[in-house]
Amino acid sequence: MTKYFFCTIGMLGLCPWAFGQSAEIYGFFAPGQLRASSEFGGASRFAMNMGGGGRYIHKSGLGAGFEIGAAGPKEGWADYNFGLLSMNGYYVFKNDHKVEPFVTGGYSRSFGWSGGDMDLNWGNFGAGLTYWASRRAGVLLEFRDNVCRPGGVTVQLWAMRAGITLRLGSF
Repeated sequence: MTKYFFCTIGMLGLCPWAFGQSAEIYGFFAPGQLRASSEFGGASRFAMNMGGGGRYIHKSGLGAGFEIGAAGPKEGWADYNFGLLSMNGYYVFKNDHKVEPFVTGGYSRSFGWSGGDMDLNWGNFGAGLTYWASRRAGVLLEFRDNVCRPGGVTVQLWAMRAGITLRLGSF
Protein backbone atom coordinates (compact mmCIF):
# COMPACT_ATOMS: atom_id res chain seq x y z
CA MET A 1 0.00 0.00 0.00
CA THR A 2 2.84 2.38 0.86
CA LYS A 3 4.39 1.79 -2.56
CA TYR A 4 1.16 2.89 -4.31
CA PHE A 5 0.88 5.94 -2.09
CA PHE A 6 4.39 7.15 -3.01
CA CYS A 7 3.83 6.36 -6.71
CA THR A 8 0.64 8.46 -6.65
CA ILE A 9 2.42 11.36 -4.91
CA GLY A 10 5.26 11.13 -7.44
CA MET A 11 2.89 11.19 -10.41
CA LEU A 12 0.98 14.16 -8.99
CA GLY A 13 4.31 15.94 -8.55
CA LEU A 14 4.91 15.60 -12.30
CA CYS A 15 1.62 17.32 -13.22
CA PRO A 16 3.12 20.80 -13.68
CA TRP A 17 5.50 19.44 -16.31
CA ALA A 18 2.78 17.48 -18.07
CA PHE A 19 0.28 20.31 -18.27
CA GLY A 20 2.63 23.21 -19.06
CA GLN A 21 1.89 25.37 -16.03
CA SER A 22 3.95 28.41 -15.17
CA ALA A 23 4.64 29.49 -11.61
CA GLU A 24 4.83 33.16 -10.65
CA ILE A 25 5.50 35.00 -7.41
CA TYR A 26 4.78 38.67 -6.84
CA GLY A 27 4.94 41.47 -4.31
CA PHE A 28 2.90 44.68 -4.33
CA PHE A 29 2.19 48.00 -2.67
CA ALA A 30 -1.31 49.41 -3.08
CA PRO A 31 -2.80 52.73 -2.04
CA GLY A 32 -6.59 52.71 -1.96
CA GLN A 33 -9.65 53.33 0.16
CA LEU A 34 -11.26 51.58 3.15
CA ARG A 35 -14.90 52.56 3.54
CA ALA A 36 -18.18 51.54 5.16
CA SER A 37 -21.69 51.96 3.77
CA SER A 38 -23.90 54.92 4.68
CA GLU A 39 -25.71 52.86 7.36
CA PHE A 40 -22.45 53.11 9.29
CA GLY A 41 -22.06 56.83 8.74
CA GLY A 42 -20.30 56.48 5.39
CA ALA A 43 -16.85 56.42 7.00
CA SER A 44 -14.03 56.51 4.45
CA ARG A 45 -10.26 56.44 4.93
CA PHE A 46 -7.22 56.47 2.69
CA ALA A 47 -5.79 52.96 3.02
CA MET A 48 -2.51 51.20 2.38
CA ASN A 49 -2.23 47.57 1.38
CA MET A 50 0.93 45.56 0.80
CA GLY A 51 1.78 41.92 0.43
CA GLY A 52 2.81 39.14 -1.86
CA GLY A 53 1.79 35.78 -3.19
CA GLY A 54 2.11 33.17 -5.84
CA ARG A 55 0.06 31.68 -8.63
CA TYR A 56 0.13 28.80 -11.08
CA ILE A 57 -1.18 29.53 -14.55
CA HIS A 58 -2.02 26.70 -16.97
CA LYS A 59 -1.15 27.19 -20.64
CA SER A 60 -4.92 27.60 -21.28
CA GLY A 61 -4.83 30.78 -19.15
CA LEU A 62 -6.73 29.36 -16.16
CA GLY A 63 -4.94 29.47 -12.84
CA ALA A 64 -5.10 29.56 -9.08
CA GLY A 65 -3.16 31.49 -6.49
CA PHE A 66 -2.83 32.66 -2.93
CA GLU A 67 -1.51 35.77 -1.23
CA ILE A 68 -1.00 37.26 2.18
CA GLY A 69 -0.67 40.89 3.08
CA ALA A 70 -1.50 43.70 5.47
CA ALA A 71 -4.03 46.48 5.00
CA GLY A 72 -5.39 49.37 6.99
CA PRO A 73 -6.02 53.09 7.11
CA LYS A 74 -3.01 55.37 6.59
CA GLU A 75 -3.85 57.31 9.75
CA GLY A 76 -3.13 55.05 12.69
CA TRP A 77 -1.57 52.27 10.60
CA ALA A 78 0.22 50.86 13.63
CA ASP A 79 -3.03 50.60 15.61
CA TYR A 80 -5.54 49.59 12.93
CA ASN A 81 -3.81 47.40 10.35
CA PHE A 82 -5.00 43.85 9.77
CA GLY A 83 -3.86 40.80 7.86
CA LEU A 84 -5.55 39.59 4.69
CA LEU A 85 -5.19 36.07 3.27
CA SER A 86 -6.67 35.43 -0.20
CA MET A 87 -7.24 32.41 -2.43
CA ASN A 88 -8.16 33.28 -6.01
CA GLY A 89 -8.91 31.94 -9.42
CA TYR A 90 -7.31 33.65 -12.42
CA TYR A 91 -7.80 33.88 -16.14
CA VAL A 92 -4.80 35.24 -18.03
CA PHE A 93 -5.42 36.30 -21.63
CA LYS A 94 -2.42 34.52 -23.18
CA ASN A 95 -1.26 36.29 -26.31
CA ASP A 96 2.51 35.69 -26.40
CA HIS A 97 3.13 39.42 -26.06
CA LYS A 98 4.93 41.37 -23.37
CA VAL A 99 1.63 42.58 -21.91
CA GLU A 100 -0.59 39.91 -20.30
CA PRO A 101 -3.99 41.15 -19.07
CA PHE A 102 -5.84 39.08 -16.45
CA VAL A 103 -8.99 38.92 -14.34
CA THR A 104 -9.23 37.42 -10.88
CA GLY A 105 -11.76 36.67 -8.18
CA GLY A 106 -11.97 34.69 -4.99
CA TYR A 107 -12.18 34.56 -1.22
CA SER A 108 -10.30 36.59 1.37
CA ARG A 109 -10.11 36.22 5.13
CA SER A 110 -8.98 39.10 7.31
CA PHE A 111 -7.44 38.45 10.69
CA GLY A 112 -6.02 40.33 13.63
CA TRP A 113 -6.31 44.04 14.24
CA SER A 114 -4.66 45.61 17.20
CA GLY A 115 -7.75 47.82 17.75
CA GLY A 116 -10.37 45.05 17.87
CA ASP A 117 -11.77 42.03 16.06
CA MET A 118 -11.22 41.90 12.29
CA ASP A 119 -11.87 38.20 11.57
CA LEU A 120 -14.11 38.64 8.52
CA ASN A 121 -14.92 36.79 5.28
CA TRP A 122 -14.52 38.89 2.13
CA GLY A 123 -15.23 38.36 -1.54
CA ASN A 124 -12.69 39.86 -3.93
CA PHE A 125 -12.40 40.58 -7.62
CA GLY A 126 -10.02 42.48 -9.81
CA ALA A 127 -8.33 42.98 -13.14
CA GLY A 128 -4.88 44.01 -14.20
CA LEU A 129 -1.91 43.34 -16.39
CA THR A 130 1.64 42.15 -16.17
CA TYR A 131 4.22 43.81 -18.40
CA TRP A 132 7.05 41.31 -18.91
CA ALA A 133 10.23 43.39 -19.14
CA SER A 134 12.21 40.17 -19.60
CA ARG A 135 11.40 36.48 -19.82
CA ARG A 136 11.39 36.11 -16.02
CA ALA A 137 10.63 39.58 -14.57
CA GLY A 138 7.61 41.80 -14.97
CA VAL A 139 5.77 44.82 -13.61
CA LEU A 140 2.35 44.20 -12.07
CA LEU A 141 -0.49 46.76 -12.28
CA GLU A 142 -3.86 45.70 -10.84
CA PHE A 143 -7.14 46.98 -9.44
CA ARG A 144 -8.44 44.80 -6.58
CA ASP A 145 -11.68 45.20 -4.61
CA ASN A 146 -12.52 43.33 -1.38
CA VAL A 147 -16.09 43.51 -0.04
CA CYS A 148 -17.73 42.08 3.10
CA ARG A 149 -20.97 42.62 5.06
CA PRO A 150 -20.45 42.17 8.80
CA GLY A 151 -23.71 42.77 10.66
CA GLY A 152 -25.45 44.12 7.54
CA VAL A 153 -22.92 46.92 6.98
CA THR A 154 -21.04 46.85 3.68
CA VAL A 155 -17.29 47.33 4.12
CA GLN A 156 -15.09 47.80 1.06
CA LEU A 157 -11.33 47.86 0.61
CA TRP A 158 -10.25 48.74 -2.92
CA ALA A 159 -6.72 49.39 -4.07
CA MET A 160 -4.60 50.15 -7.12
CA ARG A 161 -1.70 47.72 -6.89
CA ALA A 162 1.77 48.15 -8.31
CA GLY A 163 4.46 45.54 -7.91
CA ILE A 164 7.02 43.14 -9.30
CA THR A 165 6.28 39.66 -10.70
CA LEU A 166 8.88 36.93 -11.12
CA ARG A 167 8.23 33.92 -13.34
CA LEU A 168 9.80 30.85 -11.79
CA GLY A 169 9.50 28.98 -15.03
CA SER A 170 7.27 27.10 -17.35
CA PHE A 171 7.53 23.49 -16.32
